[in-house]
This record gives sequence, C-alpha cells and structure tokens, in this order.
Amino acid sequence: MFEARNKYRPPSAEKVLWFEFLINPNLLESYLTEPNTDPGPTDLIIKFLGNSMAPINIDQPGNMNLNQHGNSSPFLCSPVFGNGSEEMVTDSEHPKNFLKTCSFKIKHGGNEEKEDPKKIALKLLALKVAAHLKWDLNILEKKLPLTMQQALLTELLKISGGDTNFNAMNSNEFTGDGLFACILYNMWVLRAVIEGNFPVKSQKGINVQLPGQVDPSMISPAVIESIMRKLCDESEKSTAALESFLISNKIVRMPRFNCFGTLISPLIAPNSKCENKWEEGLILQSEDIICQISYCLGRYYFFQEKYEMASKHFIRAAEIHSKLKDPVFCQLDATKLKGFYDACAHILGYQTIDCSTPLKEMLQTSVKESHNKTVEILKSDNLKMELPISLRDGVELSVLRDYDSKTDLLLSVIFSNAIRRTLSGEVIISNWNSFLKMHEEKASLILCELLKDVIPSATPEMKKYLKNFTRTLCLTSIPAKQLMKKYEKYLGMIFSIEELGTLFAYGPTTKRETFKFDKSFTDDLNVQITTFERRLLTCTEAVSCKNLVNQLRSKFNHLHLWTLNKKWELPVAVNIFLKNVPPSVDQEMIHILLAKAGELRAIKKYNEVRQLYQMIQSEVRNASPRLSRFLNWENLRLDLLEVLDAPVHVCQSPAYRAEIVQRIMSLLASYKKEREVPPDPNLMELCSVVLLNFREWDKLIDIEHKVDFYIQFAKIVANVCKEVSNKGAKSSKELWETILPIFNNPATNQHKRTNSGMSKEMPRDASAAIMNRAQLFQFIKKLKDILVLGIIISCLAKFYNILKDDSVGEIFLEYQGLWPTIISNSNVFNMSAVGEIFQNTLHHALSIHPTHTSWLRTKGDVMYVQGQYGSALKYYISAAMVSSDYFSLPLPKAIFDDLQYKHMIHCCTKLQNHTQASVLHQFLDEPNYTMAFKALGERVCNDSCDTYYPCIWDITLLEFLVNHHTKRGETDCRKHAIELIGQLELNSNNNEEIQREAASLRKGWFLRAMAKQFL
Repeated sequence: MFEARNKYRPPSAEKVLWFEFLINPNLLESYLTEPNTDPGPTDLIIKFLGNSMAPINIDQPGNMNLNQHGNSSPFLCSPVFGNGSEEMVTDSEHPKNFLKTCSFKIKHGGNEEKEDPKKIALKLLALKVAAHLKWDLNILEKKLPLTMQQALLTELLKISGGDTNFNAMNSNEFTGDGLFACILYNMWVLRAVIEGNFPVKSQKGINVQLPGQVDPSMISPAVIESIMRKLCDESEKSTAALESFLISNKIVRMPRFNCFGTLISPLIAPNSKCENKWEEGLILQSEDIICQISYCLGRYYFFQEKYEMASKHFIRAAEIHSKLKDPVFCQLDATKLKGFYDACAHILGYQTIDCSTPLKEMLQTSVKESHNKTVEILKSDNLKMELPISLRDGVELSVLRDYDSKTDLLLSVIFSNAIRRTLSGEVIISNWNSFLKMHEEKASLILCELLKDVIPSATPEMKKYLKNFTRTLCLTSIPAKQLMKKYEKYLGMIFSIEELGTLFAYGPTTKRETFKFDKSFTDDLNVQITTFERRLLTCTEAVSCKNLVNQLRSKFNHLHLWTLNKKWELPVAVNIFLKNVPPSVDQEMIHILLAKAGELRAIKKYNEVRQLYQMIQSEVRNASPRLSRFLNWENLRLDLLEVLDAPVHVCQSPAYRAEIVQRIMSLLASYKKEREVPPDPNLMELCSVVLLNFREWDKLIDIEHKVDFYIQFAKIVANVCKEVSNKGAKSSKELWETILPIFNNPATNQHKRTNSGMSKEMPRDASAAIMNRAQLFQFIKKLKDILVLGIIISCLAKFYNILKDDSVGEIFLEYQGLWPTIISNSNVFNMSAVGEIFQNTLHHALSIHPTHTSWLRTKGDVMYVQGQYGSALKYYISAAMVSSDYFSLPLPKAIFDDLQYKHMIHCCTKLQNHTQASVLHQFLDEPNYTMAFKALGERVCNDSCDTYYPCIWDITLLEFLVNHHTKRGETDCRKHAIELIGQLELNSNNNEEIQREAASLRKGWFLRAMAKQFL
C-alpha cells in the first residue's frame, strides 16, 4: 500500500542541516546557487552565528553537535550580546599580519584562551553567505535580528583588519578590504540609529520556546535598548568616518565568496590552515560606493533635521546615480531619494538657485518669490520637457487666482502651457482662445515668440502637432495671422511653400459678423409647433400655461396636449372626477394644470402651485363640487408640506398654527362623512405628523373614532408624550405593544401548548401590525419634535438592546423606565430590521437637533458596538462639548458615568492612543491603575504621548511615569514628569477645593485637545 502511494507522490527535496556545511566545505557554494533553498541564506547566517556564540561544553571537546545548549543563552559568551570582553590579538607590527592566521583569543578574567576552531569555521561560513548576498544591508537588516547584524559586521572588521575610526590621517593604514568593512559598519550604524527610532508593531501573542532550546532570533527589548544606546553614541564617529572617506579618494575592494578561507575540523584534516585570499575581492567603482554613502549620510542628516547638509548629499547621490552603470554596492531606491530631496527643497525653499538645481525646485522657488522667473523656467521646460504637466497646470491656476492684474505674466504662463501640451500631443484644456480674443495683438506676439523658440529643436512628431496648432491660430485670429508672416523663416521648418501660401490665403480677413438665421427657417410649421410645445413643457406660471394651451389648439389644432409628457398622468380617482365634469369645463386644460401642479409641488415651488389651483378652482367651482373639494384637500396638503419643510428654528405664528390645526380637525371630522372624495393616506400621514410636531396632544387624544392608522399611531404616541411631560408613564405599554408587531418575522409561527403539554404550531396573524416598516420610517422622517423623537428612539433602542442581549454592548437610552425589560418571544422578531430603523431614526433626529446630548451619546454607543471606535469617540466628545459649554462646566453625571468613560478608554486603546486612555482612567470614580500603568508602558502609541502629561493630575500616575522613564533612560521625559509632579496645585496636602479645581482645569485641557483631534 505504501509503495503504491509513494509511486505517484512527487519526491520532496532533502533539507540540508546547518552542520553539514562544516563537514563538507564545498557544499555551501553549490547550495547558495540553487533557487528557493530551505533554509535560505539569511537563515543560514542566523544558524551559523547563533551556534558560533554558544558556550563550549568542556567535558566534550570534540562534540560537533552545537545545537545542544543546555539552559544557558547562546549569547552569553559574546561581547556583542552579553557580559565579558572579546579582544582581537594582533602582531605588534601591523594589523595585516593578523590575516595570516585565522584564530581569535578570548579573555576571561586574567586567562587567555584561543577561540574554538568550530566557532571560527561557523563565523567564516556566515561571512561567506553575506558575501554571496553582496553585503546588501537592505536584506541583512530585514532578515537578521539586530544582534546578528552587529555580530556579522564586527566579525568582518576583525578578519579584514579594519577599524571603525577612519579618517584622512590614518587612511594609509587601511587595506582595501578593511576599508570596505569600515564603510559597511559605519553605514550600518547610521541606518540602525534611524530605524531604531521608528515605532515597530509589537508581535501578537507570546513566543513559547521549547525547554532546552533557544531561538537566536528572539532578543529581549532590554538588549536591543542597550545596543541602540551604544550605536547612538557611535553615530557621530561613524558620520565623521564616512565624511572623511568621501574626500580620501581611496580604492575599496569588496570581499567576495572565495576571499574567505575554509577551516576544516581537525578530526578530518589535522594540519589544515585557514587562508584568506583577499586579492580575489572585487575593486568597486568610486562612484558606486560614493553614491551609496552620500545617500546614507543624507538620510542621517535628514533624520537629525540638518536639511542643508542632507540636501547636498542627496544632490550628489542623484547626480551620480543617474550616470551609474551596473552598480554592485549601491542599492538605493531612486524614488525614495527623489522624495527626500523634494522634502528638503520644500523645507529650505531654495533661497539660492544655481545652475545645478533642477527645474522643479527652481519653479517652486519662483512661485514663492512672486513668479519672478516663472516665465523663463516654463520656456526652458518647453525645450527640456522635464516638469510634469500637472505641476505646470498648478502654477497656471495660481497665476489665474492671484495675479489676474498682471496681464503679461498671465498670458505668458497660459500660452506657454498650451505650447507644452501641444508638444506632448495632449489636449489643451485651458481657455487660451478666450484670452487670445481679449488681447489679440499682445497674445499673438507672445505665441509667435514661443513658437519661434520650440520649432527649431522639435522632433518630426512634435512638428506635426505644432503645424496643427499654427493652422488653428491663423484661422482664429487676424492679428496672429498677420504677425505670422514676419516669422515665415521659422514656419518654413514645419510648412512647405505651398502650405504657407494656403495658410495665409484663407482664414479671416475682417472682423467677424454675427450670424443671423434665415427668416425662412421660422416659417416651418413644425418648428413653430415644437417651439410652443417646449414653452408649455417648461412653463411654471398659471396664466402662461393657459395661454399656451389655447394658442396650440387655436393656431395648430393640436389635440391631446396632455400626452406631451409621460409624467402628466393623473391618479385614477382624479381622472374619474375629470370625466364627470360638465362639457362646459375644459377637461384637457384642467388635466394639464393639475399635472403641472404635481410637478411643481415635487420641486417645492408652492406659490406657483397655489396659483394653478386657484385657476382650476375658478373654472370648476360651480361646475364640479367634488373636484372643488378635492382641490381644498390639495391646498391643505400644500400648507402641511410647507410647514414640514420649514427649518426647526423657524416658528410659525400662533394664529397660523391655529388655522392649520383647525383645518386638520375639519378634515378629520368630515373623514367618515366624505364618501365620494376621501382624503388619501398620504394626506392623513401629514395631518398626524403636523399635530405631533405642534404638540397638539389633547386634540389627537380626543379623536374617538378610528379615522386612519396614521392617526391611530399618532394618538398612541401623543398619549405617551403627554404622560411623560406630566411625569407619568401609563400609556407606554400600548406604544410598546403597537411597535413590536411591526418587526415580526413573516415566516415565523407562534407555539402554543396543549393540555397534554405538546407543542402546537399556530400561524401568527401578520396583519396585527398597525403599519409596515417602510410606512413607520416614512412617518418618523417627518417628525421634528424633540420629545416625540426621543420617545420613539428610546422605544426602539430598548427593543434593540433586548433582542441583542449583550450586557457589554448595551446602548444608552433616555426614558429607561418606560419600557419592559424582557420579551417573552424574542425569536419571532427581526433584529436587523429593528437595528436599521433605529439607526436611521437616530440619524434623522441628529440631523434636525444635532446638539441633543443624549442622542449624541446613543449614537456613540451605536458606533462603539459596531467597532467604529474613531466615530464613537467623535460622538462621545461632541456630547461632552455640548453638555459642558465647550468644557467650561462639569460634565453631567446622568450622561457621563463610569460606563461612558470606560467606553472612551476602550476606544482609545483600540486606536492605540494609549496615553489618552491612561488620562481618561483619572475620570473614573475609582481609577484602574493596573490598566493605566499598562497603557503608559506601551511602546507603540499613535497619540502625542508626553504632550498629554500636563493633563495628568493623579500623583500615582506621575510617579509611575518618573520611574518608567528612568528605567528606559529617557532623560527628557523623566525631567518633564518631575516638573509636573512638583506643581503646587497637585500637592496632596491641599484642601479638596484646590485639588478639585486642578483636576477640573486639566480635564478641560484634555477634552479640548481631544475635540480638536476628533471633531
């Protein structure tokens, strides 16, 4: 069975173990040439260096199994990682003599011991792999831990006889290989200092190591901090060493794979020696290494905010990199180089411009200096074509906006950009033709001069574009055409003699005259009819509409005018009214006027609609009472819509409100009596909404008979509102039982138990709901009263909290005591529909009353439950700002309790604003110091960190900060915390009033800072 399965299984590549390279010296070179090896080159370096630093088992001197470390760390014997000192012992004459032997000596106390040959062999293997990678720091920094990087480069310095302190005075003491090691090490120091100052995302989870095994890639933060402190101290020396090399003109030789010797185990070859062949190294081009060093120094100076020195190095690197061919050592990113250089140009402004400064920087400087050289730069770019067109367009917009009065500058920039787009074969998007017509003579001269400059150096393809542009210019402008004859010498480069003759023969000869239509055009009957029809379609005045209809029928016998627009179809009930009117009434006229009224009402032109209704009313008052009553309802609809469209801050006069209410009550009183012309449900919805917004609760409650389901729902809401305003809460159960059935799942069945205890399914009556969800939300969208909206929002929020059943994510709501705490059959309700209507209602309420504190907190809780922590903080801070008069008053306890602050702390933690979270811990009645200390100790923090320290008034937190920064060695932050803890108003011996005032003052500072960030 197993043979049959293996027969069709592809063979897996054998994995090479690291110690096999010690046994077979020739294996490493062939292994590295294979693609996709496992382990990879950098993994091999980690293995070799990690095992070379392992402690030696004295009891087993010949043991080759270097992977058994016991319980000790592999870094304890290395000066790079631990305690103890390692020295390179050389002959007294010269460091080169050390290269003849490949043995190191380690001092432990007063005894000197030769380094174990196995360790030397492993280090040589690691150096060979690094040489195979061409000493690319981009790879080594990305793949190796910081300690491994330092160990590798330190070993290269030892074996090549180099030193980190290079200067022009001792440059003769360096070999080419030692000089390369010195350069590489010092470059790495500067790069490590830069990278070490950027925050690194912490690893998720905890790495658990197996007993007896140590992962060499896992380094403790304390070790990394210690190394970074030493590197920061060395950075100035490294900068001086690299600067000295740039002026030394020394030849540099890069060690290659074959330069390093091989040390074979004494068990295999007892008399083997390690011989290094440095002469096989690669002599680097001076430009290759200078370019990389200049870029590295530029980055370091940029990091230190020494922008002038950084820009010089970036300019030098950019000049060399553009000419560099087949670089070996230089591995810089040209895009990043350009970005650094642009940043320096923006910061410095390039006050002094020399010939070596690129056109882009020259143009930016000219824009800052009021366009003193902008025209010359743009003309130069028309020949060089270096500037991006988007940048030139931005300059043109700047001139149009700020220098409209400077005609010469404006015309030169616009026409220069037009020529540049023409040369590139792009469409000219500016309105250069308009400026040509406004300033014909001056504009023509500028255009001719620009063409004269670019024509001689244009390519054949560009000349085709210029040819078309010149034709357009001559056929557009008379002065341009006349002026072109003086530049015939240059035009002859793009036009033949015959083409020039044709160009000057045709085109405008006198000023243009206004074209007039032939009178016979308007004599066409179809044109006349179409003109009247178009006027009728766009007319909005009642008298004009009537006149146009009469003209179309009298002059052209036009029938069925209502068919001109498909949207002029009327409801069925209205059509019945029209058919029953006497023949003396113009039915088609009434149809069109009613349709026009519907169009105008949709775009809220209510005055024009009233004029149309008045005209219709005058036509049908005596002829059709039914249609007349219908128009009365429509006039009421107009008034109600106008009331609802008015902003909340605009209040109608009491007399007008009383009139509207009286008309509504008359409509409701005649609802049952009106058999022939009953008001439609939309009008009843408007009536009920307006009565609620006007707080006419008594009038709604007094309606005894069932008029309409909208009126019934409004009556229930009015009952609750009246009781809440009178500190009662008896009718809330009726509203609760009215809203719940609206969100029933249509497919669910209710279960009922029989006498025997068996479950019996009974179909639930879906028609029990007073309205559907769409009708409910349309009704809610028209509400504006704060109390009415607050009652409905509270009901929906409580309903949603019960269905969600999540105590941690419970949403805050007003009027908590109005509603029940449980629902017996919660599984029959659609929770997503409840949440959707609730959120839409809340959004509508905040759009009308954006400063309602309770709703802002409720909206923040909704965002919090959904995991949108930034938006949640925005609403929480908005609620705090509104309720405290921009944080000048204490926050109300009813809104901002401990739960609210805990939500804000959680939001800040999720956003990695840990300092803000720790400050918010002080707002709690009982601060959670454990969580606050943990937040202050986080390394990755997205807020302003110590900028918020002045907002801390809790002495315990300030004492923690002093201790924390002392442990980290952060002197400035520690000093800042000590100054804060010494403030007089924070003295614990102060009375409560002073302490409370100090806390209140710092709360205001902090919350204002949060408001500026999130609002």
